Amino acid sequence: MSNINKTCCSANKIETPKNNCCCHKHEKKEQTCCSSKGSLKGCCCSNASYGTIKLSTKLLLSAIALIISFCISHFKWNFVGFPYTDPAWIAVLLCAGDIFKGAFITFFKEGKIVTSMLVSIAMIASFMLQIFTIFGVDVGGHHESYIFVVGEIAFLMSLGEWLEERTISRTQKGLQSLANMMPKTSRVRRNDNIIEINASEILVGDTVCVAPHEMISADGKIILGSTSINQANITGESMPVEKTIGDTVLCGTFNEDSYIEIQAEKTGCQTTLSQMLELIDEAEGKKAPIARIASKWATYIVPSALGLSLITLLVARFILDTSLIEAIVRATTILVVFCPCAFVLATPTAISAGIGNASKNGILIKSGEALERLSKITTAFFDKTGTLTTGKIKVEKFTTTYPDEDFILEAVVAIEKDSTHPIAKAIIDFANTKTKTSLLAKNVQAQTGIGISGLVNDKKVEIKKAQTENSQTMSNVYIDNNLVANFYFSDTLRSSAKSSIKTLNEHGIATALLSGDNLSSVSSIAEEVGIKTYSANLLPQDKLNVINKTQSEGEFVCMIGDGVNDTPSFVASDISIAISDIKNDIAINTAQVVILDGELRKIPALIDFSKTVMLTITINIIFSLTLSLTAVMLGMFGIITPAIGAIIHNISSVSVVANSARLLNKQTLKFNKTK
Repeated sequence: MSNINKTCCSANKIETPKNNCCCHKHEKKEQTCCSSKGSLKGCCCSNASYGTIKLSTKLLLSAIALIISFCISHFKWNFVGFPYTDPAWIAVLLCAGDIFKGAFITFFKEGKIVTSMLVSIAMIASFMLQIFTIFGVDVGGHHESYIFVVGEIAFLMSLGEWLEERTISRTQKGLQSLANMMPKTSRVRRNDNIIEINASEILVGDTVCVAPHEMISADGKIILGSTSINQANITGESMPVEKTIGDTVLCGTFNEDSYIEIQAEKTGCQTTLSQMLELIDEAEGKKAPIARIASKWATYIVPSALGLSLITLLVARFILDTSLIEAIVRATTILVVFCPCAFVLATPTAISAGIGNASKNGILIKSGEALERLSKITTAFFDKTGTLTTGKIKVEKFTTTYPDEDFILEAVVAIEKDSTHPIAKAIIDFANTKTKTSLLAKNVQAQTGIGISGLVNDKKVEIKKAQTENSQTMSNVYIDNNLVANFYFSDTLRSSAKSSIKTLNEHGIATALLSGDNLSSVSSIAEEVGIKTYSANLLPQDKLNVINKTQSEGEFVCMIGDGVNDTPSFVASDISIAISDIKNDIAINTAQVVILDGELRKIPALIDFSKTVMLTITINIIFSLTLSLTAVMLGMFGIITPAIGAIIHNISSVSVVANSARLLNKQTLKFNKTK
């Protein structure tokens, strides 16, 4: 996490232009930091990688010391002053301190029993066995140095922690790398002069000048030039996207080939990139229900382990008739193997890896709970406009009775060319595919809600809004007061809508369309994408009624919308997914899951991926519990020693973390945008 303090990523912040960072307010004291959680090893504005390197060095030195200690004990090397000079003391001193500190501070200050408490007790018990051997007490013929056991437990626990940190830190690797690449300075045009300023000093409304092969330093719209933008770090798209005047570009994306100028609309902490970093940071701190269950059970396991250890001691001593020391050894073994570390790690490591994989592919999952809920979906409700469709109007059909079709098309372009209305743009786009326009219009006059008119080649040309009998939007074209042509309009269907609906249905998830649009438009879209159940002319309250009714029938409901008029439905549903097209703040703020590039194919893939994450958690839990219970039985009968028990216990922890880490590299969510 080195050097990521250049990016603002928390809600409680103010901008500090001098260091291009954010100040977080903690207990009325301002502190510069880049994450609400700070860092595992201190303030994140320090070089956090130092902590990771330091822990790595501890682990390396401890491993070397333990290998030497094992060889001394196992091969009975003559080592001066042993066991006082046992190299395993190095591992104890380097790794055990933090475990003891965390356990007892939490217990005495907060009254909480945590897993490190059991580990600490196990280490104390092993240390006491070593004290017995020093004073000549026969500990049952075991060859291990019990200082080696203490060091081994501390080392393997620290190794598991290091692997967990590595897994979690990799979830943000792409975004952290992007944050490191953010430009420190930017060129802006002010008072007809281009000046270079600190990137944090860009103001909303500034004209930002971006040369080829430069990173864009603010969210905004292109006002000059056309280029290709590589936005893979934000949306997960592998191919650059063509952008021209009027198109939105994002801070942190890469200008591939041409000079452009953009008008800044969001800067600093308000940019899409900063919001992404903040949301991912928040998501890692929100536990899924299954994670809370695992943590709750862990608090029961600790006293249970202590009780079982005592029972083992009593059974071994008075029923199996072993020596007191052997009974203590077996009881200590129980403490070592019963530590529920793997059980506790089973869920958060998988959740973190899942959220990290999704973020790399342009999907924001705001919490572990949201990831878990995705796996339970049985019914998916879709909004129409902006969700199944792009919200971009197109000409579906053009008819004319006028003998010169080209004149009609050229005339309407001449009249509409300066209009910003979506219907006007649709007409112009359609006409430009049919003919080259060269005519000019005079006396152009627009009447809001009615239409627009003007003179073209001394002919009066009027374009008036109308509707068909089935409520389809259309425009009538008049020449000298005579109706000569009709334009019929429809929304543009997203290219992957049909295949996404088909995949959801094949996976047993029911799909339905809820829309406030007219029945003709809704039924047409539903038929085209393969949705059999649909409702039209719905108000927000009507959508809520449908969702509530479906939930009362036992269905687990997902609402999928564009986040503008779907907020009530998002709140009412069990899980919500926003198709934001990387420009909709409302979608990012209200939905539990946000697909930034509008790629609908990611929805069924995401649901499948969430089930994979839940399966990974289940496997982790079953594996850790099975191995622990097996080791407990072996320890009760003296088949394994504390040293072997420590290895078995920590193998389970490392295995769980490694199994969760596989989720980071799954390619399930990676798609090229459909053309």
